[in-house]
Amino acid sequence: MNYVLHDKTEVYENRTHAGEALADALADLLKEYSHDKLSLIAIPNGGVPVALAIFKKFREKNQNIEFQLLVVRKIPIPFNTEAGFGAITFDGTIILNQPLVARLGLTEDQIQRLASEVMVDMKRRLKFYDIEAQKFELKDKIVVLIDDGLASGYTMIAAIKSIRKYQPRKIIIAIPTAPKSSVDRVSPLVDAVVCPNIRDTFYFAVADAYKNWYDLDPDEVREILKEIRVMVKR
Repeated sequence: MNYVLHDKTEVYENRTHAGEALADALADLLKEYSHDKLSLIAIPNGGVPVALAIFKKFREKNQNIEFQLLVVRKIPIPFNTEAGFGAITFDGTIILNQPLVARLGLTEDQIQRLASEVMVDMKRRLKFYDIEAQKFELKDKIVVLIDDGLASGYTMIAAIKSIRKYQPRKIIIAIPTAPKSSVDRVSPLVDAVVCPNIRDTFYFAVADAYKNWYDLDPDEVREILKEIRVMVKR
């Protein structure tokens, strides 16, 4: 592994640059699977432009590659909606940060109510992205799960648990940046984690890896999906 970007901040210009760097980091690993069916699965919103850059690079070499979305959302803390105490996927798969849930004193009823509210939002997002239902055919495929970074890692763990149901041959996590603690949390659950920028720090923010960071607008995600659909039809 190339450690040149580890323990540094502002190493990427933007998400596209991060995706290009991540594609380079994935190159040797994915060369092993050049004749396999490869599924790039992006976690929106931020993971989509990252995954697009990877898709563009590897589509030239592997026509068996496909691009999909996996809608997974954090379950927000009631009094601090920027933070979450767990995550839920489109199919109702829930992963909870149990120590945090205990500290917050959340009841089962509260958790279910908050999860239900997030599910309503996810269904709305799927419709907005012209995806009425999430359907995956991943048996024996090589899956690369992509986001613009890990924070606690619980959103990615929910995604892994959901994708595992579809019996892929391998699951690889590809993220531009993450704290070492989250990489350690996720690594035992998958076949490989590729992350060029790992920071061994207590205070971590995904945004710190980027010079140009902003919350991605859903309209931008929809335009990227349109671009990918055009590419696939060529």
